[in-house]
Amino acid sequence: MRSGLPRTGRHFESWRGDGDRPESVNELTADDIFGVSFLGMRVTGEAAFGLLSTHRDKINKTSERNSA
Repeated sequence: MRSGLPRTGRHFESWRGDGDRPESVNELTADDIFGVSFLGMRVTGEAAFGLLSTHRDKINKTSERNSA
């Protein structure tokens, strides 16, 4: 702990830990948005809504192409 606060960045990749499961690989989820917050990034409600609704399919397809 630094300044009495836990170091959350180390939990970024292990949060929920189900990103490797076949049903969730290459799928953007609310847990991904929450995980980013462990790195000290602030995602506004408006941005989260846009990522998870308006742009989700495009992000998932891009992620799928990049992991192939």
